[in-house]
Amino acid sequence: MSLALGNTFLLLLHREQDDETFVQELRLVWKSDSNIDWVLDAFYLGRETDVAETFYTTQEWVDGKGGTIGGTTTYLGRDNAFVYGGPVNNQYEKTAFFGELGYQLTDSLKAKLGVRTGDMESSNSRFGGGASGLGVFLFPVVFMGANSFTPSPYAAEAYEPGKTSSDVFKLSLAWQVNDSVNLHATASEGFRSNEINREATPPGLDGRLGSSRVDPNAPVIIH
Repeated sequence: MSLALGNTFLLLLHREQDDETFVQELRLVWKSDSNIDWVLDAFYLGRETDVAETFYTTQEWVDGKGGTIGGTTTYLGRDNAFVYGGPVNNQYEKTAFFGELGYQLTDSLKAKLGVRTGDMESSNSRFGGGASGLGVFLFPVVFMGANSFTPSPYAAEAYEPGKTSSDVFKLSLAWQVNDSVNLHATASEGFRSNEINREATPPGLDGRLGSSRVDPNAPVIIH
């Protein structure tokens, strides 16, 4: 946004995130001189994340508008904040159980069958208030030249709740051709758990998230 406006307006982002995570895993392995071995595994992960963020601009830009812009505030230690609110609370739980049975078919050929079952549950909630949406600031203040705007508050709500369950299987064969060569083949199902969106905004030249990465004093060549 800052680059699109020729760096005349600096759109900056500040984010603070607090994570608490608890992970526990228990695995039992059984091996003997027989042709059978097995593995049993139980897994739990609980994560709670609170994220607060704000979009703001520099005091230099505000000074060019007369020194103040009605509707802005100080949030997370950043002056001239025009999008702010939170924190957003994200809670994520994952439980899984895994079992694998191995059988030595011959002296050189071994088969394994694995089964995994698990649940993933995610819930998100936000406090009401603050100011939401870039448009209610950008259009009147940046594009139309106004010296104030009316914040549109966030609504208190829980959103994106959901639970996913998955059962996946794995079958593998291992052939010990000789002491130096082992051939391994696996057929398996996979899964990818849902996750909380993470901020991907890179820091600019001044180290602040969302600020420009273009040095205005350096020649810029666009191919």
